[in-house]
Amino acid sequence: MSVGRSGGGNIQNTLRSVTQDGTLDKTDAEKLLGAAGSTVSAREEKDLKAASQGSGFTVTAEARQFLATNLRDIASLRRQAEQQNAMVARRQPALAAQEQARLDPTKATRTLGGTPIPDDVKKLINTALAAGAVAYDVAELGNPAKDDHGEGFTITGKWTPYPQEIAPGGNMAFDYTEVTPQKLQDDMEKSTTYTRIKGYKSETQRDMRTGETHTFQVAEYEKVTGKGTGDIMAHYDEATHPDQYARGTNNQKWANNYAILADGSLHCLPAARRNPGEPGLILTNPSLARGQRMLANGHIEVRGGVVTSIGISGRIQKLAQDGDAKFLDPVPLLKAWGFKIAPDVKVTFEGGGPDPKIDPNTHVIG
Repeated sequence: MSVGRSGGGNIQNTLRSVTQDGTLDKTDAEKLLGAAGSTVSAREEKDLKAASQGSGFTVTAEARQFLATNLRDIASLRRQAEQQNAMVARRQPALAAQEQARLDPTKATRTLGGTPIPDDVKKLINTALAAGAVAYDVAELGNPAKDDHGEGFTITGKWTPYPQEIAPGGNMAFDYTEVTPQKLQDDMEKSTTYTRIKGYKSETQRDMRTGETHTFQVAEYEKVTGKGTGDIMAHYDEATHPDQYARGTNNQKWANNYAILADGSLHCLPAARRNPGEPGLILTNPSLARGQRMLANGHIEVRGGVVTSIGISGRIQKLAQDGDAKFLDPVPLLKAWGFKIAPDVKVTFEGGGPDPKIDPNTHVIG
């Protein structure tokens, strides 16, 4: 789904084609709306509105009603996005100032999770930002888009389909999600007692009002005493999680959904991918923002404390591929932090396509 360039050329060309007979009927109107693509820019919205009014051709009542209904929905969603993006713009100066202070090379500073930021990390990020790498706010919304899961239109994030706003706390506190080389080493060397997910069981509830039954999965746990694995691995389920702090089935503390926050720190979702504040919500990469801006996000694999792969995907991959935004390459950043990285690991585009184009001097993708 595109969130990038706007324009109305396709709509105008389609309009000329379908009205050669002097009439715009409902079938023509559907083609016209389809010509906008997966998203509708402000320019395209204006062209659709002009077409619905008819100039040099007749618009049938059905076509006029079809366009009016969709234009009403598009306008409402655009107002919602404008309000949300105004909030994003208001908090941007304060966030930028906080980020700049943390990346000040003349001072000893710490990440949001409390870890001292190495000078090499600050230098690398400042170089990338100066070369155009973006610090993005996942709360920013894009253009109205066709709903992939139903009829009509919806509004989603510019940088991610899931612009979730989660408060930092519990297992989503910054110091809990922050991953450092020392934390991985401690996980492998220190013996502790922890809870891990051992499997799932089915439970059934009956609605006393309707008599209908609902079956769902609930995570089951066991206590483990021993050293951790130093792994960061994928974990996904749709089960109910009474213990959101439990490790995954392979004893991993973190799931492989990662984000590089604007202070340069690496964060991963807790293995259960649930938070006590919203236990029914399955956490995704943008959940890690927690009101902060990001430099990159995607998926990372760590085995025995060694990074074996890292990638970016979704909206930020498309923006990079289309040349609409530039992003920091996370691999040299992790090296600057001192992470152990397997030979030949390079950032990948998880959604396929050509390999990322990376400036070796500025470490900027795109």
